[in-house]
Amino acid sequence: MTTEARKEVLDFTKGIAITTIQEGKACLSDGNIQSCLSTCGLADFTGPVAPVCDLANGTIYLFKGEFAQAGSSAFAVIPIVGSIGKQGSKTIVKTSKEGLEKARKGSAKVVRVSKDKLIEELRKNNIKFSAENIVKVKKMRDGFIVFLETGGKYSGWKHIFELKRSGGLTRYEEIKKAGLVTSKEELEKLIFGIIRNDKKVKTDKGFNYIKKVRGKELKVVVGTNGYIVTVSF
Repeated sequence: MTTEARKEVLDFTKGIAITTIQEGKACLSDGNIQSCLSTCGLADFTGPVAPVCDLANGTIYLFKGEFAQAGSSAFAVIPIVGSIGKQGSKTIVKTSKEGLEKARKGSAKVVRVSKDKLIEELRKNNIKFSAENIVKVKKMRDGFIVFLETGGKYSGWKHIFELKRSGGLTRYEEIKKAGLVTSKEELEKLIFGIIRNDKKVKTDKGFNYIKKVRGKELKVVVGTNGYIVTVSF
């Protein structure tokens, strides 16, 4: 690749980070740009969106001098390396813009309402919950409100991090070991990203939201009241 082509790709990845902020304010509400890019990298891993996010994330890590993390992000971009070499950076830019448009349309599955308003709506719907224990709450386009509480040993946020499974690891440790997340913040975003997915299976006790992420099928279990019970392979 020529120096000019490298510069074009580098400039574009910087632009992608800025565009991601503008297009995903909800994802970036905590101000953590790289956390959002990491989550974006988990989404639509077979399409053009994820590699671009990984590329942008890797560039930021490189500038920060965090070479191990930069290498990890670069490895995730391998599927598009051939395209860069054969077709040049203009193809990547064009494909990435198409991917951003796709991501923009997908974000319409979530209705953006403040946490306080959603909590009030839960009360009106006579849903049992503990407002002070809610970690995150979102309203889907179909009107269904899903919420994540701190919970306890057998369900909720704490359960995901504390209950050891048969292999000796917690659900969070299993997902982290598989390379799908690196922090609690990324896991939180991943959980809600899976719930936004179209693959929703009704059960006797609620719903199972299923999404295949980088070859691993993850399932988020949600009760009929919208309470997020757990996440696992």
